[in-house]
Order: sequence, then C-alpha cells, then structure tokens
Amino acid sequence: MKKITFILFTLLFASQVNFAQDAYKLDNLHTSVRFKVQHLGVALFTGGFDQFEGALQYTPENLKNASLTFKVKVNSVNTGNKRRDAHLQKADFFDAEKYPEMTFKSSYFKQAKGSKDILVDGMLTIRGVTKAATFKVKDLGARDIPNFGFRRGFTATTKIKRSDFGVNYGLKQNLLGDEVTIEVFTEFIKSK
Repeated sequence: MKKITFILFTLLFASQVNFAQDAYKLDNLHTSVRFKVQHLGVALFTGGFDQFEGALQYTPENLKNASLTFKVKVNSVNTGNKRRDAHLQKADFFDAEKYPEMTFKSSYFKQAKGSKDILVDGMLTIRGVTKAATFKVKDLGARDIPNFGFRRGFTATTKIKRSDFGVNYGLKQNLLGDEVTIEVFTEFIKSK
C-alpha cells in the first residue's frame, strides 16, 4: 500500500510540475506594435501604436499550457502625422471612441512543424468584431540581468483582412489594401 501511495504521489507531483508556467508582464518601454498595408496599389505604408499591455504565462518546454493576453489602446495610433492619426481614430477606421481597445487572447500555443517558430492561435478583436487569428512567434531567448530582472523576448507576425473587422475605408477606390500585416516586437519581464 505504501508503494502505491508513493507512486500516486509521484505522478501527482510530476503532473503539477509539468503544468507549471512562468508568469511575465510586458515591458512597454521595449515593445512595439506595428502594421503595414498597401497604399494606392504601389507602395507599403506603415504605422503603429504606442500604448499597450500584456500578460504571458510561458515555459518553453510546456507550450500546451501557455497563455497570452494583449491589449492595444486604439487612440495611441501613430503614423508620424497627427492629422492622419486623428482620421484613423474616426468611425470610418478604428472608431476609437466606441471601441477604445483592440485585444488578442490566446487559445493555444504549438510548435510549428519543421521550424523553431511557435504558432499562437487565439481570438483577435478589432472594432468589436472578434475573429480567429494565428501569430507566428519567434522566441528570441531569455536572460537574467542584474537590476533588470529575468527577461524574455519575442517577435510575432500575422496577416488579417481589415474588411473582416469592418475597417473598409478606401477599399473600393483601392486607396488602401485589404490585407494588413501586424508585427509585434516584445520584451517580457518575469514576475517575482
């Protein structure tokens, strides 16, 4: 009986260790969120957002139980032109007053076949519309740095159709393309 109890205890302990995840908070000062979209059918136009927050539960050896939440403040859009930024916040683009945040909540992390990349499936919400999205993520590594804490960096990219989220300005006139590439460069700090 003692042997069976010991085996059961060992299995229970091992399963709890297996499911443990490290908690991380986003380092906003060393993170950027960028987008690019075709302009007038001849060039790529880029912009980004300056305010965001995120939380990550992650251990590289246990992707199955990893999770991510990420929020972007829509009124922080930054294209290097204040007039254009104000237009992007209006109802014919992001409608920042009605929908102040864009969010992504992961549902599954998995290793990409034949690659070191990680695929993160989840739900992306823009303008109150929620659609499935998959980000291709590169884990850039981690370091424990004196006075700065334990840090881990990632890049993440995905492509979406903005029309799927009700952002239709200029589509008929081919002023802006429908496909938008989203690029996120993050640094996370491990919680103590």
